[in-house]
Amino acid sequence: LDETDEILVKGPNITPGYWNNPIVTKESFIDGWYKTGDLGDIDSDGDIYIKGRKKDMIVLSNGQNVYPEDIENILNLEPGVDSSVILGITKEDSVTVHAVVISENPENISKAVESANINLAEHQKIRDYTIWEEEDFPRTHTLKIKKNLVAEQIQNKKSSDTDKKTPQAEPSN
Repeated sequence: LDETDEILVKGPNITPGYWNNPIVTKESFIDGWYKTGDLGDIDSDGDIYIKGRKKDMIVLSNGQNVYPEDIENILNLEPGVDSSVILGITKEDSVTVHAVVISENPENISKAVESANINLAEHQKIRDYTIWEEEDFPRTHTLKIKKNLVAEQIQNKKSSDTDKKTPQAEPSN
Protein backbone atom coordinates (compact mmCIF):
# COMPACT_ATOMS: atom_id res chain seq x y z
CA LEU A 1 0.00 0.00 0.00
CA ASP A 2 1.15 3.53 -0.64
CA GLU A 3 0.64 6.53 1.65
CA THR A 4 -2.95 6.94 0.38
CA ASP A 5 -3.78 3.26 1.07
CA GLU A 6 -3.84 2.48 -2.65
CA ILE A 7 -2.90 -1.10 -3.41
CA LEU A 8 0.29 -1.38 -5.46
CA VAL A 9 1.36 -4.53 -7.31
CA LYS A 10 4.55 -5.68 -9.01
CA GLY A 11 5.58 -8.83 -10.80
CA PRO A 12 6.07 -10.56 -14.14
CA ASN A 13 2.30 -10.74 -14.64
CA ILE A 14 1.94 -6.94 -14.53
CA THR A 15 2.21 -4.90 -17.70
CA PRO A 16 5.38 -2.84 -18.01
CA GLY A 17 3.29 0.04 -19.35
CA TYR A 18 0.58 1.18 -21.70
CA TRP A 19 1.19 0.71 -25.42
CA ASN A 20 2.28 3.97 -27.06
CA ASN A 21 1.06 5.98 -24.07
CA PRO A 22 4.00 7.12 -21.94
CA ILE A 23 1.94 9.75 -20.11
CA VAL A 24 -0.60 7.22 -18.76
CA THR A 25 2.23 4.77 -18.04
CA LYS A 26 4.04 7.39 -15.95
CA GLU A 27 0.82 8.23 -14.04
CA SER A 28 0.08 4.53 -13.40
CA PHE A 29 3.39 3.49 -11.86
CA ILE A 30 5.50 4.53 -8.91
CA ASP A 31 9.02 3.12 -8.61
CA GLY A 32 8.03 0.15 -10.80
CA TRP A 33 4.86 -0.60 -8.81
CA TYR A 34 1.50 -0.50 -10.63
CA LYS A 35 -1.18 1.64 -8.95
CA THR A 36 -4.34 -0.51 -9.05
CA GLY A 37 -6.86 2.18 -8.15
CA ASP A 38 -8.09 -0.01 -5.28
CA LEU A 39 -7.89 1.15 -1.67
CA GLY A 40 -7.10 -1.35 1.05
CA ASP A 41 -5.97 -2.15 4.55
CA ILE A 42 -3.55 -4.73 5.86
CA ASP A 43 -4.57 -6.48 9.08
CA SER A 44 -2.25 -7.78 11.80
CA ASP A 45 -1.94 -11.14 9.99
CA GLY A 46 -0.74 -9.40 6.81
CA ASP A 47 -3.99 -10.02 4.90
CA ILE A 48 -5.11 -7.29 2.51
CA TYR A 49 -8.72 -6.12 2.56
CA ILE A 50 -10.04 -4.11 -0.36
CA LYS A 51 -12.17 -1.15 0.75
CA GLY A 52 -13.19 0.07 -2.69
CA ARG A 53 -12.09 1.98 -5.74
CA LYS A 54 -10.10 5.16 -5.16
CA LYS A 55 -12.09 7.03 -7.80
CA ASP A 56 -15.42 6.09 -6.15
CA MET A 57 -14.50 7.05 -2.58
CA ILE A 58 -16.60 9.89 -1.18
CA VAL A 59 -14.83 12.47 0.95
CA LEU A 60 -17.36 14.24 3.14
CA SER A 61 -17.07 17.93 3.99
CA ASN A 62 -15.71 16.99 7.44
CA GLY A 63 -12.94 14.94 5.80
CA GLN A 64 -14.36 11.50 6.59
CA ASN A 65 -14.08 8.85 3.88
CA VAL A 66 -17.12 6.88 2.76
CA TYR A 67 -16.77 3.75 0.65
CA PRO A 68 -19.88 3.44 -1.57
CA GLU A 69 -19.53 -0.34 -1.91
CA ASP A 70 -20.11 -0.78 1.84
CA ILE A 71 -23.39 1.11 1.68
CA GLU A 72 -24.51 -0.46 -1.60
CA ASN A 73 -23.98 -3.94 -0.14
CA ILE A 74 -26.29 -3.12 2.78
CA LEU A 75 -28.91 -1.20 0.76
CA ASN A 76 -29.11 -3.90 -1.93
CA LEU A 77 -30.17 -6.43 0.73
CA GLU A 78 -33.29 -4.41 1.55
CA PRO A 79 -36.61 -5.70 0.19
CA GLY A 80 -37.67 -3.81 -2.91
CA VAL A 81 -34.20 -2.58 -3.82
CA ASP A 82 -33.23 -4.16 -7.13
CA SER A 83 -29.98 -2.22 -7.51
CA SER A 84 -28.36 0.91 -6.11
CA VAL A 85 -25.51 3.33 -6.61
CA ILE A 86 -24.12 5.47 -3.81
CA LEU A 87 -22.75 8.87 -4.77
CA GLY A 88 -21.32 11.90 -3.05
CA ILE A 89 -23.56 14.78 -4.07
CA THR A 90 -22.55 18.38 -3.40
CA LYS A 91 -25.33 20.61 -2.14
CA GLU A 92 -24.71 24.07 -0.72
CA ASP A 93 -20.94 23.48 -0.42
CA SER A 94 -21.46 20.25 1.50
CA VAL A 95 -21.00 16.68 0.27
CA THR A 96 -23.73 14.22 1.28
CA VAL A 97 -24.28 10.51 0.77
CA HIS A 98 -26.93 10.06 -1.92
CA ALA A 99 -28.49 6.78 -3.08
CA VAL A 100 -29.80 6.18 -6.58
CA VAL A 101 -32.15 3.23 -6.49
CA ILE A 102 -33.84 0.95 -9.01
CA SER A 103 -37.02 -0.60 -7.66
CA GLU A 104 -40.23 -2.09 -8.97
CA ASN A 105 -41.95 -0.59 -5.89
CA PRO A 106 -40.45 2.90 -5.50
CA GLU A 107 -43.04 3.83 -2.88
CA ASN A 108 -41.26 1.48 -0.43
CA ILE A 109 -37.77 2.87 -0.90
CA SER A 110 -38.01 5.37 1.94
CA LYS A 111 -38.48 2.47 4.38
CA ALA A 112 -35.64 0.53 2.74
CA VAL A 113 -33.28 3.50 3.13
CA GLU A 114 -34.31 4.00 6.76
CA SER A 115 -33.73 0.31 7.44
CA ALA A 116 -30.32 0.34 5.74
CA ASN A 117 -29.32 3.43 7.73
CA ILE A 118 -29.81 1.48 10.98
CA ASN A 119 -26.85 -0.69 9.94
CA LEU A 120 -24.59 2.18 8.89
CA ALA A 121 -22.22 4.41 10.81
CA GLU A 122 -23.37 8.02 11.18
CA HIS A 123 -21.04 9.31 8.44
CA GLN A 124 -22.24 6.56 6.06
CA LYS A 125 -25.96 7.21 6.44
CA ILE A 126 -27.90 7.91 3.27
CA ARG A 127 -29.15 11.50 3.49
CA ASP A 128 -31.32 11.52 0.38
CA TYR A 129 -32.09 9.40 -2.63
CA THR A 130 -33.37 9.38 -6.17
CA ILE A 131 -35.45 6.74 -7.90
CA TRP A 132 -33.77 5.76 -11.19
CA GLU A 133 -36.45 5.85 -13.87
CA GLU A 134 -34.74 3.54 -16.35
CA GLU A 135 -34.77 -0.27 -16.24
CA ASP A 136 -31.05 -0.48 -15.46
CA PHE A 137 -28.04 1.71 -14.83
CA PRO A 138 -25.61 2.38 -17.67
CA ARG A 139 -22.97 -0.36 -17.58
CA THR A 140 -19.57 -1.20 -19.00
CA HIS A 141 -18.99 -4.27 -21.17
CA THR A 142 -18.00 -6.07 -17.96
CA LEU A 143 -21.38 -5.08 -16.43
CA LYS A 144 -19.97 -2.63 -13.91
CA ILE A 145 -22.20 0.39 -13.30
CA LYS A 146 -20.90 3.57 -14.92
CA LYS A 147 -21.17 5.66 -11.76
CA ASN A 148 -19.84 8.76 -13.50
CA LEU A 149 -22.79 8.70 -15.94
CA VAL A 150 -25.28 8.11 -13.14
CA ALA A 151 -23.78 11.00 -11.15
CA GLU A 152 -23.88 13.26 -14.20
CA GLN A 153 -27.56 12.55 -14.80
CA ILE A 154 -28.43 13.08 -11.14
CA GLN A 155 -26.47 16.34 -10.92
CA ASN A 156 -28.03 17.62 -14.14
CA LYS A 157 -31.53 16.66 -13.15
CA LYS A 158 -33.68 19.76 -13.42
CA SER A 159 -36.78 18.53 -11.63
CA SER A 160 -36.56 17.18 -8.09
CA ASP A 161 -39.92 15.42 -8.14
CA THR A 162 -38.30 12.03 -7.50
CA ASP A 163 -35.68 13.28 -5.03
CA LYS A 164 -36.57 12.26 -1.51
CA LYS A 165 -35.13 13.39 1.78
CA THR A 166 -34.46 10.57 4.19
CA PRO A 167 -36.05 11.17 7.59
CA GLN A 168 -33.31 11.58 10.17
CA ALA A 169 -33.46 9.92 13.54
CA GLU A 170 -33.38 12.18 16.56
CA PRO A 171 -29.87 12.43 17.96
CA SER A 172 -29.31 10.23 20.97
CA ASN A 173 -27.68 11.53 24.11
